[in-house]
Amino acid sequence: MPPGVYESQLRADGYEAEIELYARLTVTAEGVNFDFSGTSGGSRYGLNVPLNYAAAYSVFALRCIIGPEIPNNAGSLAPFTVTAPKGCILNAQSPAPVAMRHTLGQMTPDLIYGCLHQTLPGRVPAEGASCMYDLPLRSAPEVAREGGPFFALELAHNGGTGARPALDGLSATAFPSGVWGSQVETSESVAPILITRRELRPGSGGAGRMRGGLGQRIELRAANGHPFLVFETPGGGGFGDPRARDRQAVIDDLTNGLISVETATDIYGLILEETPE
Repeated sequence: MPPGVYESQLRADGYEAEIELYARLTVTAEGVNFDFSGTSGGSRYGLNVPLNYAAAYSVFALRCIIGPEIPNNAGSLAPFTVTAPKGCILNAQSPAPVAMRHTLGQMTPDLIYGCLHQTLPGRVPAEGASCMYDLPLRSAPEVAREGGPFFALELAHNGGTGARPALDGLSATAFPSGVWGSQVETSESVAPILITRRELRPGSGGAGRMRGGLGQRIELRAANGHPFLVFETPGGGGFGDPRARDRQAVIDDLTNGLISVETATDIYGLILEETPE
């Protein structure tokens, strides 16, 4: 990596206001520093992230690109440092609430990669869905009082990862957490819900020479027959020029229902002898 300073920024929805995540990556002969100065201040809600959490995911992202074959130990981690102003949303100070710290904390790898792609072009994946998409389910107090089932369940589901320089993104796969999505049978066995549909969302993977991974659509209803909700997660970004994508890969995506005819022709430039209905 050539010495230098590289900057990146992400914007996320917040409760009080939009949240700006800002990073400056400084590369020297001695090491790599990642600084969050300029990031929005803390929230009165549980989105705040302790610095050790933000630092762990940041260094993980760096190590995925820099020296991934070297085992983690004190020596291999020493060149990487992470700093942030006290009280910013990525360096929460007690007693700030941090219960949902993963919501923003797991966006730091994409923030890192926004810097890294400037110094290591062609080696860094596109932006992905980042954080896990959790769905907390709880029985209402009146249900327990009336003798109904009492339960507490938190479903964890994932979006798509960003496309990689030489590979498509992974669909419905967690990154950076690696947490496996909640399984249908297990969820239905511990809560009075029925999961009636779980499928990839066609068209949700970003277009590119390498396509982004797809998000998913999950439909749930209460076991007593009442309608409940449809839950959707986003896909990951594409990498490179869509019109440079392998023609057979575009045909396969179209055949498998991952993209529409319009996307295949208008974005990927596929010429169809006969457009399927």
